[in-house]
Amino acid sequence: MKKMYFLAIASICGLTLLGQESITLQWQITNEQNEPLIGVSVWKKQTTEGTVTDQNGMFAIDVVTGRDELEISYLGYLTSILVIRKGMKLKNTEVLFSAEYDLPEVKITAYGGCCCLRSYGTRITTELDSLPEFIIAKPNIRIFPIPTSASVFLQQETPLGALDLYNLSGQKLKSFNFNEQLNASIDLSDWPAGTYLLRSSKGWVEKVILQKQ
Repeated sequence: MKKMYFLAIASICGLTLLGQESITLQWQITNEQNEPLIGVSVWKKQTTEGTVTDQNGMFAIDVVTGRDELEISYLGYLTSILVIRKGMKLKNTEVLFSAEYDLPEVKITAYGGCCCLRSYGTRITTELDSLPEFIIAKPNIRIFPIPTSASVFLQQETPLGALDLYNLSGQKLKSFNFNEQLNASIDLSDWPAGTYLLRSSKGWVEKVILQKQ
């Protein structure tokens, strides 16, 4: 009786694993111009396992056929889903296509010497006869090293203030407040390899690539 029970369990396990095998993919990610993309995030869906592409747009990852799916994402490009199937090429190229974004129209209207910005469509119009020239300049921020294996260092000519760390899905992961500091470091060693965004309360956004050794 015990022998039959063991055989039944073995048969169920055999059916579950049927068609599944562990393989290593070594693929390259490029854009539409066949240029390699550096720092592309490659994740196993429903897991925290992942990697990023190197200087040649290459990545390597162990997967299981018939079980795993890879989510390939990069800022400014459409996300690609790669289903792992038996018999698929171990070395291949995946092309990411640029994402197109529609910018809203901004209408500038004067009210007693003040300007009101309103979003409408795709171009800028004004009801003022003339506007004073103004320049919106990005602070001189330096973030290094990129890519990094653990920490990034920040240097700025003005106080850093508040910073938020996001993943490419738009999820806020952590907030920092450096107040009047001009220099700071951020430890990313607890996060999986991938591409992240640092957003400042002053408005600038920088991409950070985390590569695990």
